Amino acid sequence: MTSQGSTFSWGGSYGSLTGISFQSAQAEMVDISGSGATLRGTDGGKAVVRKFACLAVDPGGVQIKFIDGVGLSDDDVGAAATLSVSIGGFGGGGMAVLESFSVEASVGDLVRGTANFKFTGT
Repeated sequence: MTSQGSTFSWGGSYGSLTGISFQSAQAEMVDISGSGATLRGTDGGKAVVRKFACLAVDPGGVQIKFIDGVGLSDDDVGAAATLSVSIGGFGGGGMAVLESFSVEASVGDLVRGTANFKFTGT
């Protein structure tokens, strides 16, 4: 599979991908064992059996490096829209908030940028 021709779009903005990095979802756990936790083991080698509950799930995010990006502005930071990514003929995405972006330009080079998105989990 090649990433040649990979693209992204978000809320009317779009560009050609030069790199992408995903942050997976992560659960925030809380210990609900309390003082009455069960002891297990024999011959003094006892261990506390702990109970945990999921308090929240961070749905993860993605950093996109792009060229030829069109449409991102400071007004977009904090806004949510559908993020779509196409890499080597495969696509995916979901609702995401634009956390930040930067654009860099040099004489004789392409305009390059980086955008950081946080998935909403919806």
